[in-house]
Amino acid sequence: MNINDSRIIKVSEWKKISELPANDPIQESLDEEFSSSGVYQVAMKDDITDIGDSIVHESINYTGQSARIHSRTYTIRQPKGSHGASIYIRENKLDRDEVMIRYLYTDSSSSTDHTSLEKEIHDTSEKMFGKKFNWKEASAGNDGRFTRILDDCKRLTSSELLQLKSDLKDFYFDAVQKEALENWGDG
Repeated sequence: MNINDSRIIKVSEWKKISELPANDPIQESLDEEFSSSGVYQVAMKDDITDIGDSIVHESINYTGQSARIHSRTYTIRQPKGSHGASIYIRENKLDRDEVMIRYLYTDSSSSTDHTSLEKEIHDTSEKMFGKKFNWKEASAGNDGRFTRILDDCKRLTSSELLQLKSDLKDFYFDAVQKEALENWGDG
């Protein structure tokens, strides 16, 4: 299955996420040199040779997109970053020097090239491998919700955690009741 790669104006080399530029002037310089928009892919260093030039590959761990690609991916580098991939790396205690990223730059004057390219990569990966990417828990959608909640809980105080425990018990009983009613209605 082939991807319509006519939207890609340049593919970067793979680089360690620990080496992503941390300051705005360097990020802006990269935006000017290549593009500010595109798709980014995350993979482990040991898988790069196997992935080769493939845009769709079962060893790609995360594929995302942004109109501000360099500032968006910097949050993956941050040990306490809010990006789902950063949370996944942190929760799974992965070595940030072993996690690699590459950019599939698209025309920054197009408001849709990066989003349509990401969607096509996700859809093709889903058809070929049964998943959009390996780290589904890094998703900003439902698949990543549980991981994000656990990560957020680690930042709460003991009194906030105690209150959360009480609230979660109520949420639990509400969910059980809702599921029972839904299942009972099917019977």
